[in-house]
Amino acid sequence: MFALQKVWDFTKRHRRKLIFTGAVAGGLVALARLAKWRLEEWQKKEAEESLRQAKKQHHFDNNQRTCNITALSLLPNLRQRLGFLLDTDLLTNLLKQSPDNKIEIWEELKIKSFARTISAIYGVSLLFIVLRVQLNILGGYMYVDSLTTSDSSELEEGLLLAPPSLQKKFLVLIEYLLGKGVEDLTDRVRSAVATVVGSLSLKEQLTLRHTEEILADVRNEMEFHPIQNGCEEMAPVNFIDFVLPTADENEEASDDASSDDVLLKRITTDLRDVLDSSDFRKVLTACVGRGFSHLLGCMAQFFRPANASSAGQSDTIIVNANDVSMPLAKIIPIVNGLVNTVCTDHQAGPLIKRLLLIESMNDFAANIYETFSEPPILTAS
Repeated sequence: MFALQKVWDFTKRHRRKLIFTGAVAGGLVALARLAKWRLEEWQKKEAEESLRQAKKQHHFDNNQRTCNITALSLLPNLRQRLGFLLDTDLLTNLLKQSPDNKIEIWEELKIKSFARTISAIYGVSLLFIVLRVQLNILGGYMYVDSLTTSDSSELEEGLLLAPPSLQKKFLVLIEYLLGKGVEDLTDRVRSAVATVVGSLSLKEQLTLRHTEEILADVRNEMEFHPIQNGCEEMAPVNFIDFVLPTADENEEASDDASSDDVLLKRITTDLRDVLDSSDFRKVLTACVGRGFSHLLGCMAQFFRPANASSAGQSDTIIVNANDVSMPLAKIIPIVNGLVNTVCTDHQAGPLIKRLLLIESMNDFAANIYETFSEPPILTAS
């Protein structure tokens, strides 16, 4: 009883201290629980974000593989189209018959051989880049749709950004490049080749360096044009004209346009905006540069002295390709045959491998996908 009295007296004397201590202890317990809850919430959000990023990266990587496979599957169509528009086989067969107009046929073969191989460089570059732009825009929209459908077991197709019906219509746009686009492209390349190469004699001796200068001149003639007739100031060619029809072509302004038509118009506008950007021009320049570099590298193997292949000499003598010259007539069949190395549909092909390793193209694709994979911000009406 005496001990209880002492406890009671102690409590009365230190009541405020005990209340304060209890409040502090209770507050610490509450803070600890709150901190634990906050930590668990943060860990949960971090795990969800990591999972989302992993899913997004997986979707992006699959999209790039689809781009490569699709482009490779279309290369035979491009090669066949170039062969039809710039048929050199017919001219070669005519020359075998020793016709009276042999010189005229050689001149035509000269133009078509250079034009076909150079057109292949531009065609392959455009095909790979445009498909990357298309599929990454579409892939971004499809990723946003996947986030929406994951929260709902059923979703009306009209609410999707990229329904299956739209995907088919959008991807069909690449057919313009392989049809009218390649036709216009070859016409421009042929005109540039005729301007630069047309006046060269078939007997003219050319070194590899001279050939490189000729190709550079053709490229400059191809990629730039006077701002207006009679003006010396040059402007870059807009390559979008080879990829898409003009903006007002097939324009539908009817009020009864379907939802697919509205979506197709919107996504086509997105595509046109990207293709009209400086980034697209930069990536195309890099790809075309790799193509011309590949072409020159292949041609360098043919610039050897006549005795370089004799026994024992090829392994002991280092030959500078720029010290060797050959007549243009011998270079023509070399250039004509190299179209097959430029426009090969094998992923292991040297040029294809070099294109796939271009850092600016991969960054360009990633930026496009990231831009269009962000869910739209909904504003209250």
